[in-house]
Amino acid sequence: MKLDFFCALKTVFLSLAISAAVLFVVSPASCKLTKDGIRLVTCDSVPELLSFKACSPRDLKFVFDRKVYFERLSLHEAENPGSPINFDCNIKEAECEKSMALESATEVGKSYTVEGIAGDENGNTLLFSVGFKGFNDSRAKIIIWQVRNAYSSKTNQYEYVKFYCVAGGNLSGYDFFTAADGEQKKFVFPDISVKEGDFITVHLRKMKDEEGKCLQDGMIDEVNGDKKASYAVDSSRDSWDFWVENQKSRIGPSDIIVLRNYDDGTICDAVLLADAKKAETEWNAKLKNVCNMVEQSGVWVDSEGQASADIEAAVACSGITSSAVKKSICRKNYDQPSCADDWYIKTEAKAKSKKKSKVR
Repeated sequence: MKLDFFCALKTVFLSLAISAAVLFVVSPASCKLTKDGIRLVTCDSVPELLSFKACSPRDLKFVFDRKVYFERLSLHEAENPGSPINFDCNIKEAECEKSMALESATEVGKSYTVEGIAGDENGNTLLFSVGFKGFNDSRAKIIIWQVRNAYSSKTNQYEYVKFYCVAGGNLSGYDFFTAADGEQKKFVFPDISVKEGDFITVHLRKMKDEEGKCLQDGMIDEVNGDKKASYAVDSSRDSWDFWVENQKSRIGPSDIIVLRNYDDGTICDAVLLADAKKAETEWNAKLKNVCNMVEQSGVWVDSEGQASADIEAAVACSGITSSAVKKSICRKNYDQPSCADDWYIKTEAKAKSKKKSKVR
């Protein structure tokens, strides 16, 4: 009797061990549940979304690291998740590249979110959510025109980057950043139409007191079509002015400023600044990656006309300091690609605004 009991007990433990082993095997770490049943595989990673972009007002494109099918997919305005947007997409067929065709066009500059679950043939799944702006099919052509990387708190003059409009259109779809500041501090241009010959100035500081009040009046983003709305120091009647919510130093003494089409990542323009007094022979590690991107884009060349982003090909700007804040580097022409010879040191007479700005 005891022997039968122990045999039965042994059988139970053996069954439990086998069950535990099976459960371990069917866990995501070592096997996957596919549409055809359980399949034993080696440890896999989840699919990776390599890129996503809006190709037109009605077309969106995904690129994955492997063939995937969509278990779920939805699209909505970022501010209205409860109202999905209709689209046509091959959900079930596994492909590395997948496209969404929208029934109606997205609005230029409006924020949207696409989200879903992508699965591969082994049952690995990726839950994703991607935000994007409505595609701009009437984009303006702009170039970097002027850069000031110095500042003076005494005169309320701070860093800015000025752009020139070569061909009119909408600014949505552009952003710019500097290698020293990093992409996390990029400026995304607003949905606003500009004309050929217009200037666009992005002021990189908006100084405030301890209570959060602006230290001068008139730092107004001109997004409502009024080019005269902003009247703080360094505003201009000839420029669309925008102010970044930031109070810290921006643009390094040696830096790379990049204008980019953020829909596809294309670098549209760039300017390289180098502080000759520091006698640097190459960009530091933080700037090196952006240096490589600019060189590959071909928007900057050396004195021989060869695509280059070496520090020797940069504009020498060691004279632009807080003691000489009225100086900036300015472009001479509209040529692209650009080179150091296309730029010069500009000196402004004095700090000015569109009308008297109250300084606190």
